[in-house]
Amino acid sequence: MLSQIHRRSTRSTTTVNDNAQSHNVAREAKRRKCDENTVVAINSNKQSTRSSTRSTKVPPRCVTNETISTTRTRVKNRGIASNNTVNCKDGEYDETKIQQPVNDSENTKTGTLVEKTLKQDSRKEQPKKERAGNQTNEILEAKHRRGRVRTQTVSRLPKRRAKSEPRPLCSDFLVDSNFTLVRHSFDASKYTAGISEYDKNYVKDTLQVSNYVTDIYQRLYHNEPQFQPDGFYMGQQDEINAMMRAILIDWLVEVHMKFKLVPDTLYLSVNIIDRYCSIVEVPRRKLQLVGVTALLLACKYEEIYPPEVRDCVYITDKAYTRQDVIDMEQDIVRTLEFKLTAPTGYKFLVRYLFVLNVSDITKAAANYYMERTLQEYHFISIRPSLIAAAAVCLALNNHQICNAERGLGNKPGIPDSLVQYTGYEKKEILRVCDQIASNIGQQVVTASERQLIAVKRKFDSRKYYYVSTDLIDPEINDLRS
Repeated sequence: MLSQIHRRSTRSTTTVNDNAQSHNVAREAKRRKCDENTVVAINSNKQSTRSSTRSTKVPPRCVTNETISTTRTRVKNRGIASNNTVNCKDGEYDETKIQQPVNDSENTKTGTLVEKTLKQDSRKEQPKKERAGNQTNEILEAKHRRGRVRTQTVSRLPKRRAKSEPRPLCSDFLVDSNFTLVRHSFDASKYTAGISEYDKNYVKDTLQVSNYVTDIYQRLYHNEPQFQPDGFYMGQQDEINAMMRAILIDWLVEVHMKFKLVPDTLYLSVNIIDRYCSIVEVPRRKLQLVGVTALLLACKYEEIYPPEVRDCVYITDKAYTRQDVIDMEQDIVRTLEFKLTAPTGYKFLVRYLFVLNVSDITKAAANYYMERTLQEYHFISIRPSLIAAAAVCLALNNHQICNAERGLGNKPGIPDSLVQYTGYEKKEILRVCDQIASNIGQQVVTASERQLIAVKRKFDSRKYYYVSTDLIDPEINDLRS
């Protein structure tokens, strides 16, 4: 009984296997038939595509549920290009199931895709020159379609504006007296209208603020006496003197170079020190603390990344604590009533050099002469704008600079444009020039025979054209001749 059951099960298994094999054979036959029909359909489609390229008009295609990227791939590979979409299902092809276009815009998109493909094929057969000309025409046509170009002329980039040549110093007079430093009324309704002659070429430069620069410097010149320290405050100090002040500023110049700070910071810190010492009696042991705290305040006002309090403690060799610096900072700002926007001499120096349009080496020499006056106590009683004008005149009349730029013996003297712009008389400028020239020729030496040459060492570099060592010292006779 068991053997019979086993034989029956074996026979049924064999029958099932035979049926499966026959079904697979039939299935393979259908697939082969499907592949043969596909090849025939593709060949016929290739012929229809070639015939359509020869004609000028391209028939619109129907959009299926496929994406545009699939349509682009088919057109590029020259696959199915007919109006019908062939669907395959179990080896049978149904050419009647064609989906109609959704709207006219999709139909237009498909038509433009075919046009672009045909244009790309035709470009490959054209020479390079004809291809470049056709490409320009296509760009113009595309811009006309978008409504961006009204004419057929191709727009070109604007030419670079030529750099303005240096103007002659002696013959450059100001046209309107409203653009000078002196202003008699600061009524809000009587603002300075228009732009000066020497600012017209820099209207597009936002950093020059040509529309407001005249009012800014007129306000700085007007407020200059208000922020000027007492020129005789050393008579009220019991423990410090002018030489101690010179040593302090010489040390601040070295710190300024070490931290790589901007020039405005140094001038403002010296102004804060002198204004504070004009009001408060400072003991000798706290003079360096006043100097380093004034530098910290100036850095907070001028610098983007000011040094920290611990840096100030470190540069003093830990002679003061962190709390000492903070307490001194509070004392200084309260004493000065938080008035830190002081019109220093550097601001006027930059303006004068801009108005006169001088060379780079002249700018470096003027900066050197101006910075040498910081450690001289007797220059405190002179207005910073007048000191800046004298420094510019000495730099313009330097013997070596004049020979290199203007020729032998051609010295401008005191420019009339500078006299008219500043409002100072020539004899006033000449008197300050004499003081600056005499101080530059003499080195400051302390009682211990130590030379204060931090400023000279600073300008003995490639950045400043080695003006402190290569140039001869200025002479007042150059201005009088």
